[in-house]
Amino acid sequence: LTFFGLVNIDGFSFIAILFWYEARVNEEVSRLVVFIYLMPVFAVIFSIILLGEVISIRTIFFAALIIGGISLAQKDII
Repeated sequence: LTFFGLVNIDGFSFIAILFWYEARVNEEVSRLVVFIYLMPVFAVIFSIILLGEVISIRTIFFAALIIGGISLAQKDII
């Protein structure tokens, strides 16, 4: 995994890996798993901003489904 970050031309993957491992040291894994589930949502947001992709109703629906599932999973059970 680190090999791919080191050989990447722009180096941003390496920086992202460093941030991820630093976060793993300082936070619980159960709190960090939220970011893994949000990766598709971030990918869509950045593709709209950086690449000018067109967003569809289906994309909005599935992003809302992901965010709703995460909020439901993170809810404290009494």
